[in-house]
Amino acid sequence: MRFRSWKVETGSGSNWTQEQSKLNHYDGDGDNPRWIVEDTTTGALTRNVESATGDLAATTGKTGDTVLQLTAIHGDVALQLPLDTSKAPVALDNDEYGDPRAGQAATRYNRLGAKQRSTETLTGLTLMGVRLYNPATGRFLSMDPVYGGNANAYEYVNADPINRYDLDGKWGWFKKKWKGFRKSRVGRWVHRHRVGLAAGAAGIGCGLISMGLAGTACAVAAGMIAAGAAKKLGNRRASWGSVDRAALYGGGVASLGWGLSAGTRYGAGRALVRWAPLGGRHTKRWTSHRRSRSWRW
Repeated sequence: MRFRSWKVETGSGSNWTQEQSKLNHYDGDGDNPRWIVEDTTTGALTRNVESATGDLAATTGKTGDTVLQLTAIHGDVALQLPLDTSKAPVALDNDEYGDPRAGQAATRYNRLGAKQRSTETLTGLTLMGVRLYNPATGRFLSMDPVYGGNANAYEYVNADPINRYDLDGKWGWFKKKWKGFRKSRVGRWVHRHRVGLAAGAAGIGCGLISMGLAGTACAVAAGMIAAGAAKKLGNRRASWGSVDRAALYGGGVASLGWGLSAGTRYGAGRALVRWAPLGGRHTKRWTSHRRSRSWRW
């Protein structure tokens, strides 16, 4: 969502007086304005200066009034420091959801100001990409345009605003990283083979904790459940028939995983028995296969 211009007028009936008239200018496809005409009548403007990392570093005016925007690790503007020593710095503070401290003067960039998430609205809402965000309630005002972008259609970053953020109103930060991984070569390979990988992991786990018929039953059951879940979670539109087929396939893969895990465990146990410490040193002990006992876990 990009605002081109807006006006603020006061009055009633046929008598209205213009209080503000602003105009945004952009130099790219993003929603961060390059400069803002603060008053279309006088031509006063503010230019946003970005740092080497792309975050907001300072703002300047026509006359060179430069104000440094000092931000915290999370990307919140914590201090506005004018280079003009005759002007006092402004300290900013807000809670984890972005609600400003009581009595604090309204400002354009506060929480996530480094990413130029503007709070310059009449009601104090934040322009968060394609949606408006209310920091007082920690909720968006409209539905999420991307299914599964957050916990529900209006919720903000799974109630974890300290460690995550949703800059475009579509995806929480963690889910953006997961989405990027899924688009990578490794992610696509994992997605294609998710059923077999889930079933194999379940079978290996059962082989580590149980042997015999109980281990086999554990592997088949766990493999079927894991494979079916992987099929449905990876593709919510998958039919239940395809989920059933994936479960049957998972049971077979899990049994192979169990055999590999159990065989490795059994072999390691016999090796430990044969090479047990003797006389303070690891000495090979030759024992009859008929009398030796396998390692019991």
